[in-house]
Amino acid sequence: MNFSIKETNLKKIFRQSVPYILFLIVMIVVLSLKANLHVDEVFTYGLSNHMGGTQVTIEDGRTYSPEENPLNDYMTVQIGQRLEFGNVWENQKNDVHPPLYYSLVHFVSSFFPNEFSIWFAGIVNIIFGELSLFMFRRVCSQLSSSKKILSVMTFMFIFSAGILMNISFLRMYVMAMFWVLQLTWLILDHMNGNKSKWLYPAMFATAVAGALTHYYCIVYTVAISVVYCLYLLFKRKNWKVFLKYAMTMSLAAGCALVVFPAMLDHLFSGYRGTQAISSLSTSTGYLQNLYTFLDLFNIQIFGGFMWIFGLAAISLGLFSSAEVKWESISWKWMVILIPAMAYFLLIAKVAPYQTDRYMFPIYPLIMILVLIPVLSFLENRFSGKNAMVISCCLGAVIAGFSLEKTTWFYLFRDSLPLLASASNHKNLDAIYIYEEPWQVASDAEELMQYKTVTFVNAADLEKLNQIPTKNAGELIVNAPNRLNPDVYVRDISEQYGLGNVEEKLGSYGYGSTYLVGKSK
Repeated sequence: MNFSIKETNLKKIFRQSVPYILFLIVMIVVLSLKANLHVDEVFTYGLSNHMGGTQVTIEDGRTYSPEENPLNDYMTVQIGQRLEFGNVWENQKNDVHPPLYYSLVHFVSSFFPNEFSIWFAGIVNIIFGELSLFMFRRVCSQLSSSKKILSVMTFMFIFSAGILMNISFLRMYVMAMFWVLQLTWLILDHMNGNKSKWLYPAMFATAVAGALTHYYCIVYTVAISVVYCLYLLFKRKNWKVFLKYAMTMSLAAGCALVVFPAMLDHLFSGYRGTQAISSLSTSTGYLQNLYTFLDLFNIQIFGGFMWIFGLAAISLGLFSSAEVKWESISWKWMVILIPAMAYFLLIAKVAPYQTDRYMFPIYPLIMILVLIPVLSFLENRFSGKNAMVISCCLGAVIAGFSLEKTTWFYLFRDSLPLLASASNHKNLDAIYIYEEPWQVASDAEELMQYKTVTFVNAADLEKLNQIPTKNAGELIVNAPNRLNPDVYVRDISEQYGLGNVEEKLGSYGYGSTYLVGKSK
């Protein structure tokens, strides 16, 4: 009897674990395909681990060996500098983002001094990816009691190109997505009658953690709090709960400021904060921004079918349900719809670039808003097996098209030939000409391959005369694309007597790489 119960429990645990195991495998595969780093991903490691400030420390005209490579020092934890979280706080104070994500990357990196791997930040993304799936399923369960719908939504989350793009970008947006989902679920659960003594502490911790992960989480927290407070005041007419919630969020705001006081400077006087405030005062390009972000939703989440499913969701009646009354279901959907739309409209206005990363935190909510009403209709319209077959086919089509149509920008597979060339020429010296020191970070993976690297600022090319003549017969030169790199390559070729033989190996980041020499 006891054996039978244990066997049944094990089977139940296994069934419940299958989505998380599958998602883990998919995330590992995606991260394994990552060939290179975005400049901001290099900053992820540098701001987490570098003790000498926020930028790469380079000396013009100096020739660095691989062991001395400043990019390696910038991105790795040095012996004797493990678990220096005060340094992480200081770096973020001098940067534009809060420190929580960077602290976790530093924590992982501290176990591997003098080593670099994409998996140090990748493991943080994987953990919060799994937690996001867990919360996504909980939010879905608050809006539909159907296990079939939950299964289809889970499948679409796991194989969504948009979600996997977020996983592949080694920044704080997977963490931000989790905090958005967790706060949404906590509020929906409270609306459902949860009176646990841990509810308000959980809301407090989630709001603080979100603010310390990315400032855009504050936008969502404020928006969902406004809607929830309106629900408490006008639907529930419960002043006591309203005051508890308002006090909890106020304390969370105060705590976040105490933990990271630089937050105020970042938001109101830092260059990103002033840039965002300036964007609010102009309407130039706003409609184009909205269209750009909507197109990202369309391709990365819905495989190009968003407009069809969006219209279907609206025509079916977003707030209708066969299981609960109108009043109950409408407020639940409002708690998701209005904050998600507020986030979308505001971030489209203030985001410094029209890129998917800024919308990643609400990708799961957009999926829920559009697809659950459609799947609910299919389940009510068709009988058991037919509904499941149609829903599964629908999910497979959307996921398949999203995976196929998405440009997998953050994997940087197009840089593989350049990295292969760098590996093939690892016995050569390199000269790297740059405009701004921060741009050097974009070529970290390539530059760590060569025998030596000498950095020279494009505004001070006289430093080239101080560099010892290279006698190897061949030389690698990287020059900025914006300043006509061919000119620099020819000048260096003449200076070192390497002839006029040039071969462009490729372009990445802000420059192009050439092989210069008498023979190839």
